[in-house]
Amino acid sequence: MPEKLKIAYLIGGLGAGGSERQLTELASLMKNRGHTVEISIYNNFTSPYEELLIERQIPLNKFEGRNRLHKILLIRNWLKKFQPDIVHGFMKKPSNVAILASLGIKSFAIVGSDFSGATYSKNRKLLWTSLVLFQLADAVVTQTHMNKGNIVKKAPFLKHKVHIIRNGVDTRRFQYVPKEKTIPFRFLTVANVKKIKNPIGTIEAIYKLKQFTDIPFTLTWAGSYQNANGIEPEYQKAIELIQKYHLENVIHFIGPVSNISEEYQKAHALVHTSIQEGVSNAILEAMASGLPIVASDIADNRFFVIEKKNGFICNPHLVDSIVDAMGKMLKLSEKEWKEFGKNSHLIAEEMFGMERFANEYENLYYNLLTKRGKK
Repeated sequence: MPEKLKIAYLIGGLGAGGSERQLTELASLMKNRGHTVEISIYNNFTSPYEELLIERQIPLNKFEGRNRLHKILLIRNWLKKFQPDIVHGFMKKPSNVAILASLGIKSFAIVGSDFSGATYSKNRKLLWTSLVLFQLADAVVTQTHMNKGNIVKKAPFLKHKVHIIRNGVDTRRFQYVPKEKTIPFRFLTVANVKKIKNPIGTIEAIYKLKQFTDIPFTLTWAGSYQNANGIEPEYQKAIELIQKYHLENVIHFIGPVSNISEEYQKAHALVHTSIQEGVSNAILEAMASGLPIVASDIADNRFFVIEKKNGFICNPHLVDSIVDAMGKMLKLSEKEWKEFGKNSHLIAEEMFGMERFANEYENLYYNLLTKRGKK
């Protein structure tokens, strides 16, 4: 029986984002397997996951440094005190901080993470800083073949350090419950209202789709439309466009939802037309809940949103492409629609189960320590 591990997770903050949710679930899974786990954050100290972590008895350390160097020193002191076997930075910046905080005291394995293609423009300072510092990590985890390809193309020296571990989805929380196809057809989008999530393109597509179909449908958009400064500008643009097209009875922004699983159960299909994404938690949750999917042709979406099996793929930059995909979804017979939903659930279970998610991370941790002669 392998020795149990001490695992230190580091992330900037535990907000409502997808990576934050994945980290919370991963830490919980490792704790359930008998490992000693702590999470530390150094920004954005208000977290929707704090009560859950308290309930699961996972310490959440908050380091409020005066500046970047002070934060690194505080985290360095935490690592000296905690003495983990694994230090795992979640996302680029926290990975960089973890690596810098470990300089000179690297008695543990360091895992860096990069989950999004959003910063892969070649002139981004953060990208190149990360690629350089990743050389000092024992491994770098990403979620998609596309992201791995981007990393290795720009930094061939990282080829043997990059590992693909897909997200996990809790199929106990997001359950497949067979239902009937009713009128109106209910599309659902689950995303914060930001430009990268393409609300304007989605609204334009709905306006155009209304002119081509007599099938009644609605779109519910669940997700925050606020930022640190107040209302998100993209939300204001979206509301103005809805009013211009007189779509007030078709498109509904309902803000953040505490029990999003209920929204999946009410819906007939998910629409996710993001311009950039790693692996979308919303797509995985919707699939686990038995929803057919309309998704952007980005990242690895084609691996699990399979044309004419559980959904339709579109080009998020082309309104007509979104219209075409949503139109195909509306035209499915009830039998086809039910089959798509069932297929979504089966794909989610096979590719994104939480047991597989935990196993792959745990195996990576042990393999890294074995290479270092630690376990």
